[in-house]
Amino acid sequence: MFRALGQIGDASSAEFLLEAIWTDKKVELDAVAEALGRLRGESAAKGMAGALARAKGPVRAALLRVLGSWQEPK
Repeated sequence: MFRALGQIGDASSAEFLLEAIWTDKKVELDAVAEALGRLRGESAAKGMAGALARAKGPVRAALLRVLGSWQEPK
């Protein structure tokens, strides 16, 4: 389910995924992070930056991986 939302790629997907990232389950956290990595756009970036500000541990690491995977367009 989470991976499919990453393919949709709209602002509502980002909001849902950013709520789901607070899971304790590693499998779900990995799936949510993978989906977030597919999203682009200002709302997704702002949402992840806001989540990163309060994230700790595995959630913070997942968000950093996602943001680190984004590349500037050439």
